[in-house]
Amino acid sequence: MRALRLPEHLRPRLARPTFGKLFEGSEPFTTAKQVAAYLKECGRVIGVGDVICQTLEVVGAVPHVCVIDGRTRRRFSGYWVSEENFDKIIKVRNPRSHITEEAYEAIKEAIRAAENGEKTLILVDGEEDLLALPAFAEAPKNYCIVFGVPGKGVMVIEVSNEVKKLAKEILREFEEVVI
Repeated sequence: MRALRLPEHLRPRLARPTFGKLFEGSEPFTTAKQVAAYLKECGRVIGVGDVICQTLEVVGAVPHVCVIDGRTRRRFSGYWVSEENFDKIIKVRNPRSHITEEAYEAIKEAIRAAENGEKTLILVDGEEDLLALPAFAEAPKNYCIVFGVPGKGVMVIEVSNEVKKLAKEILREFEEVVI
């Protein structure tokens, strides 16, 4: 299977998101309510991460696309979303520190479905952390991508031409591999 592998030199850069709005908070459901109110201005929402997707679901703001792996900080998360809230479920493999071609294509498919008003759940066997990058690169402007920032809170980044360009530049720095 073809994939992109995260080079070591990019790790520090990706650990510090520089765009978007950070919602600080240690209580996930309180923070999710604040995030949900903010997301009303977004065209569509892509959630990356178990805690993000489940807490938004609980507060009534199910993202158009949810990408989850059943883990938070590499441990079983205990968070899960209701599959009934989604029109489509896609299962992909995506090892840690990689973005597989299969996962990238699933993101693109889910975005196309969102454009038609459908909601997609992407279940990742492996790790979903880096899958926000293809979402930034492929989502139309005015989409919002939501993900957790460990120890800080929740980051919401609205897709713009600048964000798309940066995501594509970062992805070009990944190493092409076969796994």
